[in-house]
Amino acid sequence: MTMTIAQSNNWLAASFDGMRKSAASLWATGKDRRARRAAFRRTSSELNALSDRELADIGICRAEIHRVAMDEYSKDQNNEAY
Repeated sequence: MTMTIAQSNNWLAASFDGMRKSAASLWATGKDRRARRAAFRRTSSELNALSDRELADIGICRAEIHRVAMDEYSKDQNNEAY
């Protein structure tokens, strides 16, 4: 009887440990997505604030702003260096 209770407690502890790790992973994923989204918005805002001449100086046109911001978003997702 005692061994059955101990085995039951081990199984329960392992289940809670698994749920805790899953929740921590979910939290980290959400935190990473929020950070990447903030980088996308920041890049997009900064590029939109530039004049057409300033954009031409750095080699992009206004129509490419979304793509450039998405590239930064994807770069962060793939853990590449800036």
